[in-house]
Amino acid sequence: MGARSLSRLRSPIEAEAEALRWALLNMVRFNYRRVIFESDCKELIQAIQEESYRPSICTYTADILRKLDKIGDHRVVFKSRQGNEVADRVAKEASNFESNSSVLFSTMPSWIQTYVEADKPMV
Repeated sequence: MGARSLSRLRSPIEAEAEALRWALLNMVRFNYRRVIFESDCKELIQAIQEESYRPSICTYTADILRKLDKIGDHRVVFKSRQGNEVADRVAKEASNFESNSSVLFSTMPSWIQTYVEADKPMV
């Protein structure tokens, strides 16, 4: 789990693309080989699947695709914001960062515990 505050970008889709790119950088850095990336941005998913779909972010999508090639088994899928409240809460927490620092957690922070518990499927 990680979070990073981003400097000003031109559009929300650029922020989504940069967030995915940063997640990919970390997964490659830590040598993860089986990863499912979830995004609540349908437009970004479509831009990754159809490279010519959104020319304004083609630099981001090209870089994302290069990094995805470095990860063995991967998927990039749409997941509604309501379907992943943990990621939404982490993103909101990052927006409170005072600098462009990034944080990677090796253990679950206490402030996210209730969201993780609520996200668990009922058995």
